[in-house]
Amino acid sequence: MSAALVCNQCGFHNDLTRVFCHNCGARLTSPPTEVAASEAPAPAAGASVPGRLQIPPARGANRVAGSSSPPPGSASAGSALGKFVRAIFATVIFAAVLAAMIQMARTPDGLPPAQIVNTAVADGVLSAVETTARTGSGLVFNQAQINNFLAAKIQAVNDGTQPVYQPRFIRAFVRLGNGEYRFYVEETVLGWPVFLCLAQVPAASPGGLSKTDVGGWIGRLPIHPSLLPVVQRLVNPVAASALEAVPDIAKATSISVTPEQITVGFIGASQKPH
Repeated sequence: MSAALVCNQCGFHNDLTRVFCHNCGARLTSPPTEVAASEAPAPAAGASVPGRLQIPPARGANRVAGSSSPPPGSASAGSALGKFVRAIFATVIFAAVLAAMIQMARTPDGLPPAQIVNTAVADGVLSAVETTARTGSGLVFNQAQINNFLAAKIQAVNDGTQPVYQPRFIRAFVRLGNGEYRFYVEETVLGWPVFLCLAQVPAASPGGLSKTDVGGWIGRLPIHPSLLPVVQRLVNPVAASALEAVPDIAKATSISVTPEQITVGFIGASQKPH
């Protein structure tokens, strides 16, 4: 007879020094039992090698050697990270678009107020240009005179037939600067004022007057040069209407612009070189 630790899991008789069953690896909890040596069962077929404890493999350790597949759980973590990055990116794009729309809706600073139209002054400007273009001399116009002329000669055609969502023309006006002027068109969309602007640099030669568009804005939002044609299509037809109201201005052979005034000069018919 000898003492042994009998495994409650498989009934194997273990040496008194063992903590785990030599046969199945279960923890030994029963007290030593007196048994005959012949009663000690042999390890079952396929049992672990004596003296070695079977430990379950760690999570993810059963991947095939050389496999590129991620361990269990890592795919979901990558997916969550990707969703987070996409959400941040979408938020940034949305914030940028919203900020641009707010700037487009804001009224620019320093705009001249709408003024009461004086048709007599506007007719005087037109007469002066016609006379000077024939005789040859110079004319000086300040910003108020130019804007009064634009208000008198470019009228809004709001006859009530336009759809409510269609932009409605309100007025055209200029702001003078050093060597350039800004030509504005004010419209309303769904009752909300929208300001379109082109910065233009005028030039004159014996062949007549010309101008170059050097910048554009919608509200307070500067327009990228690649998008400038969009603003040109909206503003230039109004500017063309202003030139049609005073066609002789296109005959100017010299022009200068300051924040206070525009000075134009003409070579009269009798003074033109042959």
